[in-house]
Amino acid sequence: MWVLYGILPPLLVIGLIVAAIVVIMRARTGEGPGITFLGVLLAYVYTAMFISVFLAATGGALLVKPALSGVIGTDFSYDNELDERYMPGGGRSWVDPSDDAIRNDVAGGVTLVFVGVALFAVHGAGAVALRRRQAPGERLLSRAYNLLGLAAASIGFLGGGGAAVNDLLRRYVLDTGGAHSWNWDTPRPGGALATAIIFLPLALWFGWRVWQEFALEVPPEGPPNADT
Repeated sequence: MWVLYGILPPLLVIGLIVAAIVVIMRARTGEGPGITFLGVLLAYVYTAMFISVFLAATGGALLVKPALSGVIGTDFSYDNELDERYMPGGGRSWVDPSDDAIRNDVAGGVTLVFVGVALFAVHGAGAVALRRRQAPGERLLSRAYNLLGLAAASIGFLGGGGAAVNDLLRRYVLDTGGAHSWNWDTPRPGGALATAIIFLPLALWFGWRVWQEFALEVPPEGPPNADT
């Protein structure tokens, strides 16, 4: 969830500011039609698509986290130290806190994936319709969408991957098994590793799209050769 709250808002603000500055400058120099309704609508559609992609990716990471705990072990992703709970009648019971945590992650993951996919499907169809109408600024917004997507996905992968490496080293390599190694203090790399697993292919996808834009870019013609 830290990707949604810590990365996306700043990137969205920066992208919208840059797009607005470019459109205004092009309009002032006579290189473009300026701000139009179709252009604003297309910017909204790309913004919604951008958000939907990372909603679905975050939901996917929440689903991979309990999957890793099922394959490797519950304590790989969750604290499974039994908690003592007092019942209303005065009795006591021992509860595994990982049960509620797993259910919460599965419910949150399914919800985010559903919302993200639905949001992308609706606005993706809108983007196709606007491209057919040749909405102004389509190429600029497409490039901004791919660049910001690459930045956000790369940060998500590097942040999750770095945290996972740190937790894995502390858990399996640097743990001496001393008095400090209580269950509640044991590193649990499942969440960070799940984030890295989901965001790596997303970063590669956006990177491929940015490379396509770079490969299709036609370099400006230089001054004619004086010798010819």
